[in-house]
Amino acid sequence: MSRSEMHKKKNLIPIYILAIIVVIVVGVIITIKIKNKDKPKQVDEFVSEYSNGIKENTSSKLHEDKLFEGIQISDINLLQRTSNTTSLVGTIKNISDSVQGGYTLNIRILDKNGNELLSIPVNVPSLEPGATTPLISTTSYDLINAYDIVLEKAQ
Repeated sequence: MSRSEMHKKKNLIPIYILAIIVVIVVGVIITIKIKNKDKPKQVDEFVSEYSNGIKENTSSKLHEDKLFEGIQISDINLLQRTSNTTSLVGTIKNISDSVQGGYTLNIRILDKNGNELLSIPVNVPSLEPGATTPLISTTSYDLINAYDIVLEKAQ
């Protein structure tokens, strides 16, 4: 190999290094964009919004499991697909040793100051010990910024 060929190869080394660095940087940028694409952005105190427009309540108090006479409501969330249409979802489970349910619960939706925004009646079917049933209730009220819920037996 002649000196000029060796000199040309030495001159190419920084170009190869630069090309590798560019590929790595582009890969990192693409990875970050992909990871951040599905992350919701906080739009209100207790509300995150996804890129598809769905809003989700983020209040940690609202997401806590709630207990009422041997019934546990867990996986609680408020979702809003369109303005003024809010869905309350969760799982109702009988955590007692006997059949529970067969009545209507009023789920009182509260704001941060403890004021009731709305009371939603939910039918709790009779459940054997350990049995579960989904909780799904949709209302035309905008409740997405709620803070907590309280369970009461309907009168």
